[in-house]
This record gives sequence, structure tokens and C-alpha cells, in this order.
Amino acid sequence: RGPEGFLSSMAETASAKLGRFDSGNLAIMVWALAQLREHHGVVEAALAAVQRRDVCPTLSSRALSMLFLACFRFGQPATIDAIFGALTSCGSTLGASGYSALMMSAEHGPDADREVRLQLAMANEAGDDRMWT
Repeated sequence: RGPEGFLSSMAETASAKLGRFDSGNLAIMVWALAQLREHHGVVEAALAAVQRRDVCPTLSSRALSMLFLACFRFGQPATIDAIFGALTSCGSTLGASGYSALMMSAEHGPDADREVRLQLAMANEAGDDRMWT
């Protein structure tokens, strides 16, 4: 975690430059802060950024996986659903890694209806080639 105040200072610096981050770096930053259990305002800003129509389609399956796992760790299933909704609304797909993390978040959550809803939505991706890579 570094010296006292290090993570907060780093997050503040990242906040000021968030517009320069590509989608992969946004995902890595959110995932890293989730691993350290450091919930800073930059996390919410990054999670909002990945839902934008210009950013969302550029997320790789691995980046989606990191985002879903981070949101799960932060206890934010609604944010997972919002990212998934943004992804489907722009015509993008999850791929295998993103699918795995999405389903894990549903299986280990308290909402059985959410799990079924996500499984039904994911049935549409069964023919996507990225599901097999």
C-alpha cells in the first residue's frame, strides 16, 4: 500500500488525467484499487467513463473481467449491470473472460433473479467466436 497517503495521492493524480487513459488502463486501475480495497472517487469516474459509447466498445474481454471482478469486490452489482447494459446497447460482446466474471458476480450474489436474467441475456452470445477464445 505504500506510505500513508500514497494511494490517495496517486488516485488524485489519476483523476486529473483520466481522459488520457485508454479503456484497458481504466480497467486495470479500477481492478488494482479494488484489490487494495481503496475506494476513491477516481473509481466511480473510471466506471462512468467505461460506460460511454466511445469507450465501451473498446473494452477487451479481459478488461471487462477485471471491471466486473472489481465491482463485485466493491459490492456494486448495479454497476456491473450498467456496464453490461452499455456494452449490449452499443452492440459489443463480452467474450469468454468477461462472461466468466459476469456469471461469477451473479452466482455469488444474493439476487437469484439477476443470475437468471444475465444467463438469458448471455445466451445470445453463444455463437460469438470470442466465446471460444
